Amino acid sequence: MKKAFTLIEILLVVSIIAILSASVVPNVGKYADINTLSQTAQNISTNVELVKFKALSGAYSNGNRANWGVTFCPGGDTSKYKMYALVDDGNGGVIEEGVREIDLDNNVTFDSSCVNLGNGIVVIFDRLTSRPKDAVTKSVDLLKSGYQVKLTVDGITGKVGVTKIK
Repeated sequence: MKKAFTLIEILLVVSIIAILSASVVPNVGKYADINTLSQTAQNISTNVELVKFKALSGAYSNGNRANWGVTFCPGGDTSKYKMYALVDDGNGGVIEEGVREIDLDNNVTFDSSCVNLGNGIVVIFDRLTSRPKDAVTKSVDLLKSGYQVKLTVDGITGKVGVTKIK
């Protein structure tokens, strides 16, 4: 005697699979957004550490020892940050050299609060200590699709921290 599945049994199994798939698919986009946001925050953190290292190592820019800095939302642009050297211009001022502007990944933006500061959020690392020159802790929020991550640069140690908010 042959045993086989009935049409009703097959339809029932297919229906259950469809219902389970429908509940999983919306979460895939959510996790992709969270992953992109976390990866972007990690990339920024790595670049800030690179700038700190350049400051500590006494890296040169065009033959001059330099302090090194990072600006989040340069010129009010919430989709970029920049890394650069600050060197003495010979007249008591400083100029930016070796500027590298970096676009944020896949629709990730900085919170608009950094735009209110005019030139963005600026962190300058001292070339001898690699600590922030103004000793003020600064933070900026990264946003994507309703999710938020806070990136903080400690004003005393220069340590970069990443905190998921929602």
